[in-house]
This record gives sequence, structure tokens and C-alpha cells, in this order.
Amino acid sequence: MAEPIVNKPILRENLPDTSELDQALEQIDPDFAKNLQSIESVAAATDVNIETAQIDVDDVEPTEEKKKRSFKNWLNQKKLAFKARFIRNKTRFLLFAKTVPKELAVAAFLSSQKGFKNGLDFTKWVIKTYSAYSRIQKIAIFGVAGMIVTTTWIVIANIKGRWIPPLNDPLLTSFESRADSVVEFDPKQKMVSFARVFPQDPEIFLFDKIIVNLRRTAAHPNPMGGFEIYAQVDSHETAIELQTRQVEIHDIAQRVFEGIAYEELVSDLGKNRLKGLMKSEIDKALTQGWVVDIHFKSFILKP
Repeated sequence: MAEPIVNKPILRENLPDTSELDQALEQIDPDFAKNLQSIESVAAATDVNIETAQIDVDDVEPTEEKKKRSFKNWLNQKKLAFKARFIRNKTRFLLFAKTVPKELAVAAFLSSQKGFKNGLDFTKWVIKTYSAYSRIQKIAIFGVAGMIVTTTWIVIANIKGRWIPPLNDPLLTSFESRADSVVEFDPKQKMVSFARVFPQDPEIFLFDKIIVNLRRTAAHPNPMGGFEIYAQVDSHETAIELQTRQVEIHDIAQRVFEGIAYEELVSDLGKNRLKGLMKSEIDKALTQGWVVDIHFKSFILKP
């Protein structure tokens, strides 16, 4: 704690002479001079003490006991709130259980009683109406009912996979029922196509002579070429398709030549590239089979 601070007295003899100033102030403002005299009497008093005290921080901050007390109060408030909520929900549930099921049961009973009565009245009406029909009308009613039942049975059988015997034999989609053994297929293994395992004798198809303008370059502004080519295909059916679509396939081959420059065709590498392009474009146009290889019968270039 800090010690009290005591003001030291201010003696009049230590002050400078201000008698002339006091006389002037009394003449100008007597009230102001009286106030100065009262201030001097207070300043000269020695019994005026000013005490100060240092405040300890520990007195302001909550202690551990206060913290525990505040936590317990908060916990008690939560418990009371939960208990009140639980009692309120329990009361609502009991009220619901005592009133609503009884009302529902009564409503269901009344509804079922009314429905049974309506159903009985409807049955009596149907029997009465049916009795009034003639014999032919009665037979027709049974016939229509039988057709409806039969149609329903056929539809259900179709959904389940059972169907009436087909007029034609179904398409063969698997050899599993007739095979001696069954092997699972692994897509990761390298497989060979069925057509390549059982190859047929190669078929050769000769295209008509092709005379085209080649792709222009700076060194050769107007190059031309005349070609006769053979297409070796995988089967006789593919050769028949080439013969049937000869005009279209001839146009495809001509467009391939038009995209090649003279400098490329004078080298063996360029000729091999031309064969690859020719095979690829013709294969795209075919609906079955493929081109095995391309051969040149005549190969004439004009720079």
C-alpha cells in the first residue's frame, strides 16, 4: 500500500511582495480580491492531507472460487431448462396418446362400417342387375371376364420372362448351352479376332486408273500423277462391296492422292504413308471386312 502524501505548507514570507497588486485588484474587483484571500488561507493550512491508495489487481479479477460458483450456477440453469422442456414434452405426449388414438380408432370403425354397408349395397345391386339380364348377356359377361383374366395372365407371364411359343426360332446369341467347356474372358489378355483365326483366301480388287492433281508446293506449282492400284481385302464379300460401291471408293482414293505433295511420293517413305492413308480411308467407308494391303500396278508422276 502507498504512503499518504502530505502537502507542505507554503509560507507567506517566501512569496514575493504583491501589496501593490492586491490594492489594484481591490479597487478594480473587490469580490475577486476576497476570493484570492480565501484561497491563500486554504493554501497556508497545514492540516489538509491527500491520501492515495494502490488497488490490487487480484481484488478485481474473479478468484477460482468465484469461477467455480459461476460455472455451477450456469450448470444449474441448464439443468432446470432441460427439466422444464422434458416435462413439457412429456405432458404433450401423454395428452396425444390419450386423445388422438381413440379418435382415430373411432373414425376408422365408423368409416369401415360405412364402407361395408356401401359394399353390401353395391353387391346387392350387381346381383339384381345381373339377374335381370338375358342368358346371352350373361354368357357375354363371362366371356369378357375370361378374356380380361387371360390377357392379364399373358402380360404377367411376359414380364416374368415366360412367353407363348414363338413362331420363329430365336436368334442364337450364345454357344454356352452347346459348348463342351466354358472359359471366362479376360479383357486384359491379348485376343485375336475370329476372322483372323480362320482367314479366307485373299481377294484382289483393281481400281480404275486414277489421274489427279497433287498438292501444290512452291517448288512444284502444278504437279500431276497417274496411278493404278490393287486393293487386297480380307474376304470375297468385301471385294463384292468394293465392286458394288466402286464409284464411291474410287472418289475416296482420288481425294487421298490430292492431299499428297510431289516431294512425298518420290520417296519410299512417302509411298508407304500413302498406302497407310489409303487403307485407313477405305476401311472407314466399308460396312464389313477391311483392306489388308495396297499395291501399285503403275505409278507415274509429273513435277
